[in-house]
Amino acid sequence: MTYFNKDNATPPPTPLPFDTESSRQDQACQWLIENDLSTLPDEENSDFQKWLNQDSRNLGAYIRAHVHFESLNYIRTAPPPTCTPQSPPPLARRAFLSQAMVAGVAGLGLLLQPDMTTADDGTFLLKNSKLLPRHVLLEQDEVVLDVKTEAHSKHVTKRMIADIVTGRMGVKVKNGLQLHAQNMVFKGDCLDCDVVLTHNSLEVALYNGALTWHHATQRGVSQSPSLLTFRQNPTKGLIAQSLNLTAQDIQKHKAWRYNQAIFDRTSLTEAAAILNHYTTRPVYIASKRLAQAHVSGTFGFGMPEDFAQAVCTLFKCHQHPTAQNIVLADA
Repeated sequence: MTYFNKDNATPPPTPLPFDTESSRQDQACQWLIENDLSTLPDEENSDFQKWLNQDSRNLGAYIRAHVHFESLNYIRTAPPPTCTPQSPPPLARRAFLSQAMVAGVAGLGLLLQPDMTTADDGTFLLKNSKLLPRHVLLEQDEVVLDVKTEAHSKHVTKRMIADIVTGRMGVKVKNGLQLHAQNMVFKGDCLDCDVVLTHNSLEVALYNGALTWHHATQRGVSQSPSLLTFRQNPTKGLIAQSLNLTAQDIQKHKAWRYNQAIFDRTSLTEAAAILNHYTTRPVYIASKRLAQAHVSGTFGFGMPEDFAQAVCTLFKCHQHPTAQNIVLADA
């Protein structure tokens, strides 16, 4: 799904034949976008109600889109669907959404398992060689692995011990966490955080809980919500920085766990580079005008065609697709 800000609003959806369930879901997403952008005028709201009443499956498609939208903790929330009396009575909204979200979590557990092996000492080797983030449950804790991520994890009494080798890992623990990243050690209880490790930088986004961290030369304590960055300077040694995170920052930082990227006036070149990380069919920007353009909205991983089409609609450019890539250029 792709969500635009109001400046990038698309025309209201028009009735389409439902040849496939995907077209039904696409139209549900369009209605969700319209509801999120503003309160619908009477005429459009009437069309929306007619669409809901047209087929009982339409309500299910809209609810699925609504649950996915809310799972991002996005800054705004479209209103839930309301049906006129002639529609089949749905489950109570709270019960329906709860069941849908439980089903979604169960699906993640069954379908999105990463490459995982167990050593004799009970240590899990976690690797994700796929093109989308992968979720795995370890006892009562949850780990999310980004693309090209490798880590190790094991449980001792009421504590997870994790060691990230490379990539990005999200960790949500109910008890204690001891996290190793290069020559840094982090400890805390009831934590929700992301850690990103590359060859020259370490970043920890702390969403919930408090972390103590220590290095051979420094140590400190950080409270959530905050973004911690560590880098090694040849002359000054370890340089540690901390930045407070707003609720909107957290939404953007955590969106990757749900196969999404949220952009806020992000350069088109940077946005394409982020999304290209999750596909074998990258999008290339072949125009100086487009390279200087900025985009805002929510884009799904693994859907380069949708991103390319959205850019073409927004910036009136042309796409040149091949089996290997998609090139965006001016006319």
